[in-house]
Amino acid sequence: MKLLLDTHLLLWAADSPDRLPVAARSLLEDTQNELLFSAASLWEIVIKRGLGPLGISKRGNRYIRTLLIHGARSVLKNCSKKTDKLSLWLQALVVRRGFNKAAVALANKNARILWAMANKNKEYEALVA
Repeated sequence: MKLLLDTHLLLWAADSPDRLPVAARSLLEDTQNELLFSAASLWEIVIKRGLGPLGISKRGNRYIRTLLIHGARSVLKNCSKKTDKLSLWLQALVVRRGFNKAAVALANKNARILWAMANKNKEYEALVA
């Protein structure tokens, strides 16, 4: 089943899973489910971070890492027929390192972008080709 997480659910799952109802937590922990979230949620988290600390540790959180990896896998599955710079880089990376390592690399890249946006209190600036 595909589950689209809103911003609050994403934050609670990442930082305070005990705040979630047992049924919701079970759905999130079920590895058969595909967890999805909107880029708008990531943008909203950056804005919320600018208003004050969110309580997410610097060491990172397993749920956030998992969501970043799921998001990266979704991008990788859909980049094979695209010709933009990022898609071409990802296609070459999959050939060189394999699908899973490419997914982790993209998740890491996205995490660094989000961290920089939060620390500099800036919005995402997409490069136009």
